Order: sequence, then C-alpha cells, then structure tokens
Amino acid sequence: MRQEFYGIYGRLYSLYSTGRESLLTSRLPIRSWRKRTALIAEAIRVAEERLSMGERVRPDARLFLLVNLDQMVVLPVGLAGVEELTRHRYHGLLRTIVDDVMLLLSTAARDASNETVSAHHLITALATRWKDLKLAKHEIWG
Repeated sequence: MRQEFYGIYGRLYSLYSTGRESLLTSRLPIRSWRKRTALIAEAIRVAEERLSMGERVRPDARLFLLVNLDQMVVLPVGLAGVEELTRHRYHGLLRTIVDDVMLLLSTAARDASNETVSAHHLITALATRWKDLKLAKHEIWG
C-alpha cells in the first residue's frame, strides 16, 4: 500500500465512523455522492450488459460492488489526487472499473454455476483474481 493511501484510509475511517465523511469529499472533482455512485452504477451496468448477465447478478452483489468501489477505490483515489483526477480521468478510472467488474463477474458466474451471482461469489472471485485486477496496479491497498 502506498503511504498516502494508508493516511487517507485512516482519515476516512475516522470521519466515516463519526458521520463526517463529507468534510473530505469537498476536494473531489465529483463531490456529490449521488453523481459518484451513479457513475459507478453505470460501470456495473455496462459490465453486466457486456457479459450478458441479465438477471443473474443479485442485488446484494451489485450493492457490494457499488459500495466498495465508491468507498475503497473512487473516493480514496480522488482524495489522493492520483493522476490529477479530473472529470475526464474519472471516466478513465471508470473504464478500468468496468474491466475489473467484468473479470470479477465472469469469475463469480463460473463459481456460481447455474445459480445467481451473490456478494459471496464476488468475494471469492476477488480473492481468486486479486493479482489480475487493473485497479491493483494503483497500489491502493497493497
């Protein structure tokens, strides 16, 4: 983990646990939680569509992706100012998110066989495919 992310996660934990996360988000190019999550939800939708997942992805799996991608990727990367995260660069980050979500969903779908894909399937896929994630190259978590 890069040192800057260590500090960011510490501050986010402290502020999030006391309900004051918005104090940090004022520095982001896309400050609104609603706009950030809408962009991430669109990336998830695109990934599902490209994989023809239809109704195979359960709501708990979508929520797992949305919350974790927002809180553990987009928000910290924006706060770190990685690559001067402008609106244009957010869209580049979101393309990376689409690729990684596709990788995780396809892996989870294989694990689920004929079942729907759950958050549990995604956690297993994440553990299995960690080193293959494009987001891992940012050294956000280490």
